[in-house]
Amino acid sequence: MYLHNFLPGSWHQYRQNLISKLVEQLGRGSIYEVGFGTVPEYVDLVLGNNLTLTLSDMDGSSLRLAKLILDIKYSGWNNKIVLQKLNMDTETIPADHDLYIFQDSLEHALDPGKVLSQHVGRVKKGTRFLFSLPIEIDKPIKEHNIFFTSTDHCLDWLQKKGLIIKDHQDIKVDRNVDLFSQNLHDKYHEVVIMAEK
Repeated sequence: MYLHNFLPGSWHQYRQNLISKLVEQLGRGSIYEVGFGTVPEYVDLVLGNNLTLTLSDMDGSSLRLAKLILDIKYSGWNNKIVLQKLNMDTETIPADHDLYIFQDSLEHALDPGKVLSQHVGRVKKGTRFLFSLPIEIDKPIKEHNIFFTSTDHCLDWLQKKGLIIKDHQDIKVDRNVDLFSQNLHDKYHEVVIMAEK
């Protein structure tokens, strides 16, 4: 499960480093990650700073693996980190956190626009959002329920959902390392976006 994330030079490692830097800027507060899949590297920042974290996923195996990894690596992790089962399609994302992270999860919602619009409408002004989203150019991935042809297309979509774009950075994939990308468009990439309501 997610073993490609651990390969040296993987886009995932670059993304995790970038997201960790953005999380570090938060300094203090509460983070809620939707559809985390695998334990993020920024956990060290949460445990060493005035931060709390909820990792949510609809997949029970992700939650069980996360508990196992956290138990092995971090004594007392459950004082600052909560694991929560949540299906963003059928359940309401809590609206009382300072930062929401969607790392390659929002595009898997049955209706990503509806999920995001409803959530943005419920959170307070100044709430931050951090997204990692795929830019598929012209070959939609069948498991994704939204399709972006360019970074600008993606940024425009987020702005129409009521968010202010604060920063963004494209992440290229390496077809020799990121094997999932071999059948995708040559210009396929990910974009990491910091936004705010």
